[in-house]
Amino acid sequence: CIEGEKYGEPWVGARVSTRMKWAIDTALHAADDRQTMRELYEMIGGCDLCADSIPLAVGMYALAGGDTIKTLEYCVNCGGDCDTNACMVGAIAGAVGGAGSFRPDWIKTVEEKNPTDYKDYAQKMIEVAGQWEKAAF
Repeated sequence: CIEGEKYGEPWVGARVSTRMKWAIDTALHAADDRQTMRELYEMIGGCDLCADSIPLAVGMYALAGGDTIKTLEYCVNCGGDCDTNACMVGAIAGAVGGAGSFRPDWIKTVEEKNPTDYKDYAQKMIEVAGQWEKAAF
């Protein structure tokens, strides 16, 4: 039993954790990224259900070797609910790799087109992160 399952609701369908493990294993043993992208999409899907999108996004992250830009490109080009998949995996990759893992021109565009001060929000999240309770596994 995975610790996170204690907090979720019952799901009638394939286990998300099993699908994630399969996606990661498949990605890590890939010989051809394009073929593996198709295989991940055909076996998992990537529609608007989080039970599909999360395993697909995590699989794409593994396939790209944790490279933020490559991961986003894979997600937006594989089909399905590609903007949602890219959004989720972008958040994961950004949390792991930091703002420096994104192209500077992308960051500049977001800052120019959006009045929200994301750097201020990020700093506030960092400040409260130490107060979060960590799950015991």
